[in-house]
Amino acid sequence: QTCNIGVLDESLSDWHIEDEDDDELKPCPFCGNNVELEPFGPSDRYHVQCMHCGVQGIHASRETAIMLWNRRGKE
Repeated sequence: QTCNIGVLDESLSDWHIEDEDDDELKPCPFCGNNVELEPFGPSDRYHVQCMHCGVQGIHASRETAIMLWNRRGKE
């Protein structure tokens, strides 16, 4: 079962991002395990995938895929 998180939207500047480190991925928000940035298809598209529960982020550019994955609600 795959659950895509994040919605690509024109208002990305309004999103709250806790950590803007370009390469560091936060753990899975559902199970807390490690995730990996995976290439998707023959283009320059990527998605982040949890290696434990299989949840995936959206397919986007490398930078956008990481930014959307690391997005968390305000605490």
